[in-house]
Amino acid sequence: MTSKVVVIAEGSNSVLTRGYHFDSMLHAQSKDDMLLGVKEVIHLGKERIDERFNCFAGDDERPPSGMAMELALSLYRDMAHDAWEKYPNTKGLYPRCGGFFYTNRETVSCGIIVQLKSLPEGLHTYDLYQAFKSQPAIAALIEGGEAIEYGGHLCPEYGLHRMPHRFTRDGAVVVGDAAGLVFANGMQIQGMNNALHSGKLAGKAIAACIAKDDVSSKALDETYTKSLKSSYIYRDLKRFEPATKFLNNPANFTWVPEMVGKTANRVFREIGEEKVPAEKVLRQVRKEMRAESKANKKGMGLFSMLKLALMGRKL
Repeated sequence: MTSKVVVIAEGSNSVLTRGYHFDSMLHAQSKDDMLLGVKEVIHLGKERIDERFNCFAGDDERPPSGMAMELALSLYRDMAHDAWEKYPNTKGLYPRCGGFFYTNRETVSCGIIVQLKSLPEGLHTYDLYQAFKSQPAIAALIEGGEAIEYGGHLCPEYGLHRMPHRFTRDGAVVVGDAAGLVFANGMQIQGMNNALHSGKLAGKAIAACIAKDDVSSKALDETYTKSLKSSYIYRDLKRFEPATKFLNNPANFTWVPEMVGKTANRVFREIGEEKVPAEKVLRQVRKEMRAESKANKKGMGLFSMLKLALMGRKL
């Protein structure tokens, strides 16, 4: 089978993208550039999902509804410490990991996504997922369900500085994850929509080039690359590029979610005691956490907290 133009959409493990020299840097592709998502699809049945999550399939009067949530995970501290004892060469690494959970019509999707370079030796994504799934807040949501599907997906975390130097060759274009078109700013991670849109742009460009009987790299570059770089995909990647440094800060996966959780718990709980202003509660939680460990004492200093806040201001 032959074609005038090949669309390379092989995902983040981009063998063809490297092999056909779209980018001289991608030969060094490693776990430093990758996120690994692990997802389990659990069957609960439509009635149980509608009742448990207050979902609605939709009718002529009301649109369908569902439930989705994303989580910053700091629950792996003890697991990391255990791994350090066995493999001291990775001591100090905490899994930089987030969780997700959303409903489908008859199933729920539950999973985590982890930065591979942050994994201490001896810890595996399966272990992290099982720990996440066994947390009471998650376990209650999937109780009575049956796992029917399990899978993983590599996501590139290149940013503009690690994207391919070119998106076209003679008779070929690269789209989606293979081109590093994954956007993340801490509150969202988007890949499928970018892959679809880049494929749409590639299709239009290819059709125009075939009509002119010119599918050279230059012709494809003038159509596909130009339209890609003027699209919302490229604008998002450029606008939020500074977010990468903030997202890679270990604080976001250790003391920050722990401090937020403890503060919220004390502010909103009702135990028959006089209410305390949230600012005072936050100061008390910070004081207690700093006393727990040397790492917290250093990371939760006022200067460090201010620096972290300034890094995250453009999210």
